[in-house]
This record gives sequence, C-alpha cells and structure tokens, in this order.
Amino acid sequence: MKFSAVILSMAVSLAPIAHGAAIGNETMAAVEPLAAPFGVNIGQVQATGNMVAWVAGASQCQNVIIGPIGANFCGRPFTLNGISLSAEGCGGGIWLQQNGVAGIWAECASFSEASQCGVVTNYHCV
Repeated sequence: MKFSAVILSMAVSLAPIAHGAAIGNETMAAVEPLAAPFGVNIGQVQATGNMVAWVAGASQCQNVIIGPIGANFCGRPFTLNGISLSAEGCGGGIWLQQNGVAGIWAECASFSEASQCGVVTNYHCV
C-alpha cells in the first residue's frame, strides 16, 4: 500500500470518531452549551407599570407581563413561544433560565431600541 492510501484509509476509519460517533457509551463530541432558539427582550411599560418580555425581533406590543416595575423581576416565571423562563441574577449579571432545567438558557445585556406601544427596552438576552 502506498503511504497516501494508508493515510486515506486511516482518515476514513476515524471519520465517525471525529464527528462524535459513539464509542461504547461515550461520544467524542465536545460538550458545548446550545444557543437559545430565539432571543428575548425585557423592558418596561410605564403606562401600566409592568416589566415585560417579548421575542426579540417581534413587535414590542406582543409582550407578556413579568411583574410590576420596581419589584424584583428575577425569579418570576413567564412564557414565550411555549417555553417557561425566568430572569435570574438580579443585582449582578442577568440571565434567563428555562424553568425546571438547570443551567443558563440565555445571557442578557443592557440594550436600547426604538420604543413601540410605550415599551422601553432594557435588556436583550441570547
């Protein structure tokens, strides 16, 4: 066998391992956090006195209430696109957690955009 044929043969036989194929009960794929399937924006509606959330990119008018402005909005469940979430980390870095699932669903950062329907955006979470 020529050297290049040996290398090609090894590459073909190792290809499934490189793509995370099972070896016994383990995989070789790196474990990485998955990206949130959609972004979430969090803001305030001064007229109603509520903190609200909506799917990023959708109209701010299509929001759900998290809780009253001035109260700690962390730990209060809300549902977007059928997924129950809660903001966590108030008093420091804010993130979203999917209720009932350990770990960070999305990280949030301060964010500002043009207001619609009286909603002032405070955070964008991805």
